[in-house]
Amino acid sequence: MPGTYIEQAQIDSAMGLSDTNTLTLRPDTAFTGKVIWKSSGTPLKLCYCSDVIIDNLEIQTTPYTGVVNIIWSFTVENIKRT
Repeated sequence: MPGTYIEQAQIDSAMGLSDTNTLTLRPDTAFTGKVIWKSSGTPLKLCYCSDVIIDNLEIQTTPYTGVVNIIWSFTVENIKRT
């Protein structure tokens, strides 16, 4: 659903992902409008994972709008932002 969500998430060792079997983070396509994911810390941390797509999400670190704050830790490969 459109709106602003204040959350922190960490994705660790997502097993079974590949070029053809990806993990996609995106708003529900049944709704229109902007989805903002923000946090006063790190909104998204990726650790030991690959083949992740971040699609149509605005990720912010508060109070700094427009600053994308994603931490990549350890082995992280094939991450795409659309």
